[in-house]
Amino acid sequence: MRLDPETLATVEAVVSVELTLLLMLVGTLVQRHLDRETSSPRTRTIPQLALRCWVLGTGLVTVGRLAFRLEHPLAGPLGSGVLFLGFALVWVGSRAYCGVPHPWTPPFLGVAAVVAAAAIGPRPGLFVLSAAGIVASLAIAWTFVAHGPAPQRAVVRLIALLYVAHAAFLFATGLAGDRLASALRLEPSAIAALGAVFFHTAWVFAAVGLMCQGLMLRLGDAAHTDGLTGLFNRRALREEAARILELCRRKGQACAVLLADLDHFKLVNDTHGHAAGDAALRHFAAVATGCVQGGGVVGRWGGEEFCVVLPGASRARARKLALRLREAMAGARARVGGAEIAVTVSLGVAWGREAALDFAQLIARADEALYRAKEEGRDRVREAA
Repeated sequence: MRLDPETLATVEAVVSVELTLLLMLVGTLVQRHLDRETSSPRTRTIPQLALRCWVLGTGLVTVGRLAFRLEHPLAGPLGSGVLFLGFALVWVGSRAYCGVPHPWTPPFLGVAAVVAAAAIGPRPGLFVLSAAGIVASLAIAWTFVAHGPAPQRAVVRLIALLYVAHAAFLFATGLAGDRLASALRLEPSAIAALGAVFFHTAWVFAAVGLMCQGLMLRLGDAAHTDGLTGLFNRRALREEAARILELCRRKGQACAVLLADLDHFKLVNDTHGHAAGDAALRHFAAVATGCVQGGGVVGRWGGEEFCVVLPGASRARARKLALRLREAMAGARARVGGAEIAVTVSLGVAWGREAALDFAQLIARADEALYRAKEEGRDRVREAA
């Protein structure tokens, strides 16, 4: 099969430019959508450094390969340095995306080594460039395997596999390039161009898939999360409570529901401003989460009301936790700038087992107990009958 190396090089350049623009476009659109639609503290948007490094890195890989076509003494060193810098930036961006440190020293040392080797001669330069490309590809693969986001495990493993395959391709073409070209009846430059098109395309589409999947996961998280406190919202809490109660019924366990209301919340807003109200809500969320400590589920029920579901809790344990939560709020202060605001809480507790394990009934009973707590002076705990 006869493939013209010059034609392949042109096709490679065109495809690479288009793919780089695609990565930049999709990444920018995904980032803007995340910034506009998600406000949850648990929602991690795409780090700007990651997106910029990926776009710039893929672009430099294209520029570096085009530089090799220039008939100039500096073409080899220039192309080698730019090409490796592109791989190094993809590595930095991958580490930034995974949320791990991304030192700049190794990439620049690698660029210096590649440029120096290319300045000595074409063969040493290509050998060092191939070795550096193998190291960079394996480093990118390891970054995704070791540090990739757990919810995106399938995609990050696919990306890691692509970079391992790229390292194997560089190893094969570097050590046995002439024999491989003879076996395939292709010129070495044609093999390199075909490999570049394949891996460049595969990487960009995998990166686009990674970002789009991340968008869907984060939007799903935002749909179930209260944007101010980071707790479950009402809808998510209902779903989680239904699952918990069903599990308690199957296991023959009891379950308790606590309904909490911040005392005089409107007065906090009117006196100190809405920023103080938001701080009070976040303060309670942190205190409640610390008191529950994985033994239950905390959610924002609406406004200044919060709900705690305690699977397997006895009546005594539910009351004890409610008292601890009330005391923790009474003894702490919400911070707004340099000021501290005292916020107390009233709680209603409902407990049940077997036939009484109905979330709507438990909430209604807890709400009645909460109403009594507020009627009797607030900052207290009352149990449902």
